[in-house]
Amino acid sequence: MSQKTKGDFLSRSKGSKRLISFHISENRHVLHAIIASLAFMAVWTPYRYVTPILISKGISMREVDLFVKPLVKSGIVFLCLKFLDRIPKNLYLQELGIKRDGLFKGIFLGAFIWFLYTIVWQYAILCLSEGELFYPNLRIAISNPLEYLLNLSYYVLIVGLFEEMFARGYILKELCLGIGRKLSLIVAILASACLFSLFHLPIDIFVMRYGLIQIQYHLFFTFLFSILAGHLFIRSGWQISGVVVLHGLIDTSPFFSLISLDVKLQFMGRGSIIAYLLSFSISVLVIETLYRATKRKRKGFLHPY
Repeated sequence: MSQKTKGDFLSRSKGSKRLISFHISENRHVLHAIIASLAFMAVWTPYRYVTPILISKGISMREVDLFVKPLVKSGIVFLCLKFLDRIPKNLYLQELGIKRDGLFKGIFLGAFIWFLYTIVWQYAILCLSEGELFYPNLRIAISNPLEYLLNLSYYVLIVGLFEEMFARGYILKELCLGIGRKLSLIVAILASACLFSLFHLPIDIFVMRYGLIQIQYHLFFTFLFSILAGHLFIRSGWQISGVVVLHGLIDTSPFFSLISLDVKLQFMGRGSIIAYLLSFSISVLVIETLYRATKRKRKGFLHPY
């Protein structure tokens, strides 16, 4: 990709304000994403290895992650921006998609996509369940609102914010800048989805102690989620707020359910795979439809990049 083409790409991206003088060759952008990923795994794998030891001492994983997750992920990102990309400090947050422009629209969109994803997944699970056909039965699924709000705050402000800042705000954007223009967004999203799935291997192996089948299912889920999150991040004008909200809500048990308490479902199997494919695919299609519907107006619900 020529410098002119690259400049055109950046000029259309409202979330990427890098000056021409800070442009780096395409290969180095990809290399920076790889370096950041390797640095993270080099720190995170030993940490997840010792996490069960900390838990055995009476320390909950959430208590430790509350400090370690922000420190490690933000630390790697800011070091990369400073020493690899050489971005001025006043552009750090903007580079990562943390900006005022489109903030509330992003939050609303993230919540809306989560609601759509959840409704489709739950209904698909009911329709695809083996044996008798179950019908939707809407109910409130939380008994302690305060506990739900605390969990939601943790998953949005700690898990969602710092994971998305690292995975989408830095790695995905670096891949988008580094991969050739033709089909660059699709390839970058798929590549970042593979990396995001691999990031979850340490907790699957050392903390959750999943078997091979469970690991495969979890990697499949995180891969699909990463595609959805990456697509939302790009189509919302590189605004990270929507992806953070979506991530936090998905990690938190939903406050409503279409599945009755007396219905026992198997959440690992062909039906579950189809349900995940449907829910994520429909969510991606809705994001793309909203984007294309507002593209010509230039003032639509989704900011074009």
